[in-house]
Amino acid sequence: MRRLKFFPAPYPDECYYSIFCRYFARSGSTSNKRTIFELFGEAQSLAAFVFLPRRLELVDIWLGADSPVKREKLALDNSCYAYFSTAFTRQLYEGMERKIKTGEPDRSLERRIIQKCRRSHWPERLRYCPDCAREDMERYGETYWHRMPQLPGVEYCLKHGTPIRDSEVTFRQITMAFCPASHALQCLPLQEDAEKKKYRQRYLAIAGDTEWLLRNGLKLEGCRNIARKYKELFMEKGLTTAQGVRYPDRIKTAFTEYHGEGFLKQLFQDKENYLYWLDFVFESVSEHLRPLHHILLMEFLKGSSEKFYEAIPEIEPYGNGPWPCVNKICLHYGKDGAKKVSVSYFNGLTLGQFQCETCGMKYQRSNTEQVFEEYVEHVTILNYGHYWYEMLRECVEVKKLRLTETATVLKCTTTTVKKRADEIGINPNQNRKSCIYREKDGSKTDRSQYFRRRVTELLEVQPELTASELEEQIPGAYAWFNKNDFQWLKQRLVVDQEKHYWAEWEEEQLKALISAYETIQKTGDPDRRITVGWICSVAGLRESEIKGRLHRLPNIRAFVEEAVEGKEEWLERRFKKIAARKKLAGKDLKMADIRREMSLKPNTYQKYGTFIDGLITELNCCIQGKKSDKNGLNYQQE
Repeated sequence: MRRLKFFPAPYPDECYYSIFCRYFARSGSTSNKRTIFELFGEAQSLAAFVFLPRRLELVDIWLGADSPVKREKLALDNSCYAYFSTAFTRQLYEGMERKIKTGEPDRSLERRIIQKCRRSHWPERLRYCPDCAREDMERYGETYWHRMPQLPGVEYCLKHGTPIRDSEVTFRQITMAFCPASHALQCLPLQEDAEKKKYRQRYLAIAGDTEWLLRNGLKLEGCRNIARKYKELFMEKGLTTAQGVRYPDRIKTAFTEYHGEGFLKQLFQDKENYLYWLDFVFESVSEHLRPLHHILLMEFLKGSSEKFYEAIPEIEPYGNGPWPCVNKICLHYGKDGAKKVSVSYFNGLTLGQFQCETCGMKYQRSNTEQVFEEYVEHVTILNYGHYWYEMLRECVEVKKLRLTETATVLKCTTTTVKKRADEIGINPNQNRKSCIYREKDGSKTDRSQYFRRRVTELLEVQPELTASELEEQIPGAYAWFNKNDFQWLKQRLVVDQEKHYWAEWEEEQLKALISAYETIQKTGDPDRRITVGWICSVAGLRESEIKGRLHRLPNIRAFVEEAVEGKEEWLERRFKKIAARKKLAGKDLKMADIRREMSLKPNTYQKYGTFIDGLITELNCCIQGKKSDKNGLNYQQE
């Protein structure tokens, strides 16, 4: 490889391939193969250069570092990189940006980029606007291949309104050949497709959005970010649930009404199911969408690509910012200071992540109905932030505070202090004294009197004292009593489960659970099984908190045992309803009726098969006016 003697200056909107074609024509070469080897040093397919900025690592070799033509300019102004970036994942986008800036060769990345711009979506021939070609000849004395006409959905020139024409040059021809536009665009017949003429304004709108993406596509930051915004705007239009779960049929109907069925069929003539790609709007599979699909969706949601980019969703699941900080030692605690990092949807939950710009603490919320005052009692912290860790280090290493004192300063539990201190490699117990009592005369009685007095004084301030709290407040006391007079200490200590706090907590949670159960009975789905999870969800409580503590919460345990339905109870209740309807129709209950109305999972039939068969037989006896001898039950029509 060597520096070229000359290189054509790129024209406005000229595609990368066209620059090479003009180089071939001006070099006087008669051999495509020789020119390809001169440029690339090896055999190289040329078709992808129509769309993508390939082999950018050679630009500095061709032109030299002092040339005004740079890799960045070629990628942004003479390729469709920004346009196709709407289909890139974050990894592809960052890889391509790195390649453009550094010029490092990466064939693997190029192959993945080409896969995103599938050959099956390319036009059969190179395309052009006759008026643009005429203007090019008048201005430059030659014409060239423009980027815009080659892109899907661009059927009319945005500048002149002229129909885009197919040239005689096929993409198969340009795989290993240079076909300059000045040689190819001569004496070609002009005719307009009557079918496309009906949708001229639609095609012009697509051309306008295509041009915007060519200039600004990188601002959208890839397919994942675009898909997240789709969810929020779908919610505005009432096309998703409050948790972001889409209504596919409703979306397809509204989308077809906006664009028109005839236009969509004309645009996707090669597909029977021309809306198949709407299933890829989900964030996890959004990389399968083509830029043309994005253009149609952006027009549907906001009228144009530019308006979509500028749009700020009116519906914010967690309200409008700034959001409160959850760091109790931050000046912005409970007020403001936090910005939204992201909102995503998973298993019916709306997961919002927020981070304080002052202290750096990052937290996550999953219940849009829960007020902030309730949430702060059980915060999900993802990152404690730089300020909190600085304060922790200061308490332990500078102020030499003990564990409990550090927890008091940071307004958290001692467990939190231990875990976070371990993360940054410091020992929170390094300032702890093994025993705060020092004998002066070696008398055992002095130590006994001292510890009894200290424990008695502590109990006056804190009547409910646990062994761990005693050890934190009076180091060495528990070890001494355990060795000398444990019975005296045992009579005065309580275990954590016996604290009055838990009785109050149980009473408060029980009220919320009962209220939630009553709400379910009044407005809930009557066919749904009543579970602990459902009741906790309605009550705004964590299921794990309730189920994990049932063994020491007798009142809540009794309520759960009474309110929650076992699987067999629920099956029996549902079967009775179905049997009652069959009785009115004078028909027997069959397994097909159960499968049709209940949609039970296969493992349910395997696990409860005997019970289900027996229950169907029993209910059929009732339908026929007989009593079951099996359980002695008398079923009445509901």
